[in-house]
Amino acid sequence: MSVASPSFDEVYKAWRNRARRFAPQSIVLTALAFLKQQPPTKLADMERYPWQVLLMVKWVCQDREMDRSRAPAITPRDFDDLRQRLWDFPEKLGSQIRDTLPGKLFFRQLINPQLGFQREFSPGFVREAAILAAQPENNPLLRQFEEKTRLHPRDFLDLAFAIYSGVLEGRQIFGPEWFEPLLKVYPKDQIDAFVHAVSVDYAGLRQFVRGLPNAGRHVQSELFEFPVLTRYPLLRFNGQLHCWHPMLFFRGMEGFVHSVLSELGTAYIEPFSKLFEKHVVCEARTVSATRFYDESDIRAWLPQGARVPDGLLSYPGYNVFIESKAKLFDESIMCVGHAERFSHMTRALRDAIEQAWSACALLRQGKRAPDQVKNAAKDFLLIVTNREVSASNGQTLAAMYPPDTLVPSIPEAINHLPLEHVYVLSIEDFERLVHGLPIVGVQFPQFLESCVTADANAVNAAFYFHQHLTHGGIPRSYSAIVRGEIEAISARLKRPFDDVNKKII
Repeated sequence: MSVASPSFDEVYKAWRNRARRFAPQSIVLTALAFLKQQPPTKLADMERYPWQVLLMVKWVCQDREMDRSRAPAITPRDFDDLRQRLWDFPEKLGSQIRDTLPGKLFFRQLINPQLGFQREFSPGFVREAAILAAQPENNPLLRQFEEKTRLHPRDFLDLAFAIYSGVLEGRQIFGPEWFEPLLKVYPKDQIDAFVHAVSVDYAGLRQFVRGLPNAGRHVQSELFEFPVLTRYPLLRFNGQLHCWHPMLFFRGMEGFVHSVLSELGTAYIEPFSKLFEKHVVCEARTVSATRFYDESDIRAWLPQGARVPDGLLSYPGYNVFIESKAKLFDESIMCVGHAERFSHMTRALRDAIEQAWSACALLRQGKRAPDQVKNAAKDFLLIVTNREVSASNGQTLAAMYPPDTLVPSIPEAINHLPLEHVYVLSIEDFERLVHGLPIVGVQFPQFLESCVTADANAVNAAFYFHQHLTHGGIPRSYSAIVRGEIEAISARLKRPFDDVNKKII
């Protein structure tokens, strides 16, 4: 008779009880020292599973029973044993680890923490702060950011870039002397505000992780989350700032504006969505097409009350719909392990597809759209998100949902806009697409057709849109606001960052 696998709670508690044999701060500092070891290659770094080490830090700091611990400091051998026990979780859980998951959803969950550590450094980390900094001084979001951080977004960018340049050079520890040259440009209280905005000491680390939602309840999806310490990627210890991991720092700076303001909920995301949409539409207007039509143009062609995408790029024979989606795509969406829950959490993506299907059918039923738009044989939809949400293309998205979740209300829409013509891509990839295609002399329809052809073959199919961009030789390219902000940082700090820029652009 087969023996049932233990529950996740049972496996977690066995690991926790083992960890309680040692002083918690010693585990945290040993994890920090382990992550500071520099493997010779990125592959070797991935094989250390740095996200699991940071999950250990989270769990140890959340355990209130360890506060009064007088246990001995952990030894390197015992630390490796804890790592191995965490590594063994999937084997102990058996088939539970992927019960009820569609294969593609399981792959998405499994690859999530690794993806964040594999992505390249990019100047795109300045994007959200630059968009916010460009707003009038009375903008509510700008004021909220300044109140929460005691920094203007541009001050944050300057000081973040000062650390960023050191991280790219391999530096892991930043003492007071690192900031001394900046005292000529920034007063000490602003530098201190930045330090406290991006770092915590050991006590602050415990307070932060214990304040997370459901901090007292541990669940299987935690095995697949990107480390929560992106919010504070630096640890203050012995008067110095210690970088947990270069990619944790980059991910933290990339999402810093979102992390700080998302505490406001809809009071943040609704106005930010408008700013994000404006940025996406501005980018789309730079594309070489026969014509770009915005939301108001499309609405004029359709029946009153019809919901429409943010824009449409018109080409002979092709329509390319553009829809922006800036949402509170938090880490729970990235590591969700249930198809129905995933469908619910990504409702915004389903809305975008249904909206495009409706527009696709109605503009052909009516007589008001330009002939080139009405007579186009094929449509595409690009859903541009404010972060990578690992949703792939429409066909893959449907495979991760419960059956028959994605079905057009107007059946004929599927003839022009099939699911394989729908792509969900991050703003980073959209900017690369917009500004990189002209460099290689390719237009949107031809490139998107090549993506569809590749995805039709399992050997060549891509789960992430950036894989298509790389395979197509599309260079890394950025919007004017990103390029301009990088140049402005160099000017404001009165320091050229040519060597740094070569590494990240």
